[in-house]
Amino acid sequence: MNEVSKSTKQPLLFSNRFVIFIILVYVGINLSGLFVPLVVNASKYAQVGREIIDNNDWVNLTIAHEAYDQKPPFLFWLSAVSYSIFGFSLLAFKIPVLLLSLIGIYSTFKLGTFLYGTRVGKIAAFFWATSLGYFYFHNDIHTDTVLVNFVILAIWQLTAFFKYKKWHQFSIGVIAIGFAMLAKGPVGLVIPAFALGTHLLAQKKYKEIFHPRWLLATILVFLIITPALLGLYKQFGIEGIKFFFWTNNVGRVTGSYRASSTDLTFYFHNLILLTSPWFVFVYTGLILEIRKFILKIFRKENLKESDELINLGGFVLFFIVLTIAKQKNPHYMMAILPFVMILAAKWMVEIFETKLFQKVKKIVTVINQIYPYFIFPLILLFLLWFYPENRIWFWMLFIATSLGFIFTLFKIRNLKKQLVLLLIAQFIFFISLNLSILPSMLDYYSPFKACKIFNEQALENEKLHSYRLRNWSLFTNSKNYGEWVRDDDKLKEIIAQDGTWIYTDEPGLNVLNKWEIKYEIKGEFNNRNITGQSIGFLNPKTREGKLQKHYLVKLD
Repeated sequence: MNEVSKSTKQPLLFSNRFVIFIILVYVGINLSGLFVPLVVNASKYAQVGREIIDNNDWVNLTIAHEAYDQKPPFLFWLSAVSYSIFGFSLLAFKIPVLLLSLIGIYSTFKLGTFLYGTRVGKIAAFFWATSLGYFYFHNDIHTDTVLVNFVILAIWQLTAFFKYKKWHQFSIGVIAIGFAMLAKGPVGLVIPAFALGTHLLAQKKYKEIFHPRWLLATILVFLIITPALLGLYKQFGIEGIKFFFWTNNVGRVTGSYRASSTDLTFYFHNLILLTSPWFVFVYTGLILEIRKFILKIFRKENLKESDELINLGGFVLFFIVLTIAKQKNPHYMMAILPFVMILAAKWMVEIFETKLFQKVKKIVTVINQIYPYFIFPLILLFLLWFYPENRIWFWMLFIATSLGFIFTLFKIRNLKKQLVLLLIAQFIFFISLNLSILPSMLDYYSPFKACKIFNEQALENEKLHSYRLRNWSLFTNSKNYGEWVRDDDKLKEIIAQDGTWIYTDEPGLNVLNKWEIKYEIKGEFNNRNITGQSIGFLNPKTREGKLQKHYLVKLD
């Protein structure tokens, strides 16, 4: 829609060597994360897809043999298709999501290019594809990992449609909204509505807002989400439909369904985390973009055609909703991160290629230079003290990459120096996290050890159940998964079956003893959940006291 201010000097950021470097970092980090085991929600989502294949039922979703309604089916369908072709595996779950996300990267590039020119589009896609949020949640996969791709695709296509009026753009945009809703529910519609609605209202394009074509769009979206609604209705009745449209969304905002935090600063500091190492550009871009429109309001200036509010409206409005919501999780912000990456890229070009923001340029440069020196000591603290790394090949890789950092420190200048240093720091962080730190943490996560014993010793007709402990990894990694036993009545049913294995804790074992159930302990473990890290646990001297006893038993 418009180019940023003409630059006094236009450095060639995306030379062939720099592009190759970016690709190597992107591929290297993603490859290092492919073999990190699934835990918590990611393992649950993998299991739902597995049960689609096992049940040969693509509509009525289950988890550990129980009806499942928490998320719409697209991610599970995607994984099930992959399983049906390649078999159930870690790679079969992760790789299709990574391939799908290439659409999101390309859409970020195209939207940034459409609004502000090719340089901004390239930088925005680069920021998004190499951010901490992107890498982390393509390893620990959530439905938001899929949602963001359809959201940014929809906004790109519909933004282009409002200018060129090509019906294929409108159709693709609406279909993308439908799939966004299949990935996460109504939020897949709300975010595009925030982004495009804000812009159209500000530009006073009321005819576009109330055009009859949206009735056709509504019908198309409804047809796309019908399979999800059908499954929910068949399993849960009208409450399933209500859950999809209301309870699972509004209930998380109000806290009537789930609540986890009242911290109004939660997403402000998580935005720093998820957009690292580019958070300085992100916050600078946001502040300058908001400042620009505030000044226009105070000066009573009319908006120009080129004054887009798509990115700011989409990000700020949804950010406000997330902030006041009672249920908070960092991954809820995934779908709006490309917006701030585009704004960050736009203002980065403005700051570094014009003479308008010299003080801001100095502040950004100083903070960007400090960031890597904060990351390195943190990584070494984990590798040398919390979880000592002793493998020679790892340290050779670490040292080689660090030498690249030192080389850049002395040989490259200006903006490219900042980008390269930050990207190398990102590479070292994730290589250390994926190849050393996370595997060391998972040594204390006993469901994997329990499944190994069960898979080696259990007969084909025997099942592994979980009593009291909701560990989805237990089902994902067992060759013959059972059920999550939530109460004593269900436990009595399980006990009555032949070939029963149970994973439980000490109180669970006490119940079996109280009922005088005969069993054989197949494994005794010192467990710590991956999400339960603390200073006391990280410190090797006090770690032992932070572990809990878990057991794998086979009933006689």
